[in-house]
Amino acid sequence: MTKRALATLATLALLALAPAQARMVDEPSTLPSSEFYREFSNLSDSFYDIKAHDSISVGVSLMRYHEANPYFSALREAFKTSVAAIGGRLHLAEANADVREQITDIKNLISRGIDILIISPVEATALRDQIIQAHRNGIIVVSLDTRCRGPVDTHVGSDNYAAGALAADTMNTLVEEGDVAILGSAPQNSIQQRVAGFIKQLHNHPELKVVASVPFRHTREAAAEACERLLHDLPNVRAIFAVSDTVALGARDYIAKAGAKVSIVSVDGMPEVVNLLRQRDPILIATIGQHPQDEAKTAIGHALIRLWGGYIPSEIKVGVDQVNHKNAVRFSW
Repeated sequence: MTKRALATLATLALLALAPAQARMVDEPSTLPSSEFYREFSNLSDSFYDIKAHDSISVGVSLMRYHEANPYFSALREAFKTSVAAIGGRLHLAEANADVREQITDIKNLISRGIDILIISPVEATALRDQIIQAHRNGIIVVSLDTRCRGPVDTHVGSDNYAAGALAADTMNTLVEEGDVAILGSAPQNSIQQRVAGFIKQLHNHPELKVVASVPFRHTREAAAEACERLLHDLPNVRAIFAVSDTVALGARDYIAKAGAKVSIVSVDGMPEVVNLLRQRDPILIATIGQHPQDEAKTAIGHALIRLWGGYIPSEIKVGVDQVNHKNAVRFSW
């Protein structure tokens, strides 16, 4: 089979893996419509013949242990499913938010002779040398969630700017007016984009005023402590934008203990938060849900296209959704 035919087949493979909400940034259209799924099913036998003849080896380096964060647990399971669906072999490494550990992990993955390398980086600027080495070995490199500063073939991640903007609109709908604080920050551009989107969109809601932005170490315990200091210094704060569900849960721990009347909107869609929303929690009123399974599928699908000679855009954003008490029962990772 020619390289062109392989690239076409890889595109159809992507359609079987990737979600409808994935949006290609430098493409004018979304992923193709459902009629192409039928075409994929017609070619599935040929696709599986290719897999049996030349099994794809995929290396995945995640920035955190899956036990420490449900988002990475969902990614881990999605990669297992997606790689199995293409008949490939998965080599998965998890760094404990330690960039030196991740560098070692990536070197080990490269030494295994992988075809595709997917990286969720601890630090966006720290892995350039490893990315270059992967390319020298003929490996397709995709950054995930947080964009790597290096010559990756593409980046796949949630539309974090849109998530921040949607959080602002959600807060305006549910809180209406008052002082607002932003809780949490991080060097990852995914978090920075959430904050940027929130602040920009809040300009359309002048009845909500940002009076503080509080950075701290990204743990639930640190979030509770930061929230306590925040509300002690600024007791008129009526709503908090938490940059992640971990931050939101920590802030909620303190607010519930203190009996304060403060509402929280966050980003992620973690199961614990979704469960609280299903129970109509009076503090945590909404989260902007990511779709880690779709991110994994999109990363694998586009990496296949590139591996088999096709064009892929430089960035692919996967859509996000508002989750509240009305629709939380239908949302899950």
